[in-house]
Amino acid sequence: MEVDLLVVNGEVVILVEVKSKLKRDDVREHVERLAEFKDFFPQYAGKRIMGAVAGIVIEENVDLLAMKEGLFVIV
Repeated sequence: MEVDLLVVNGEVVILVEVKSKLKRDDVREHVERLAEFKDFFPQYAGKRIMGAVAGIVIEENVDLLAMKEGLFVIV
């Protein structure tokens, strides 16, 4: 599993997907990655997992899709 940015702060782990152009498929893939994360990294099993996506350019309404999926959006 590839993670662009992994932030650990106490009991919270945030996975950030970084793209120059953020698309719908990027958001969907990141949501799937979040669901599988603890299987690949069992050392974080007891921690809260959160997600974020970052993009310089974001396709129309992709930010809204990401937020509906519970992700933070960094522009």
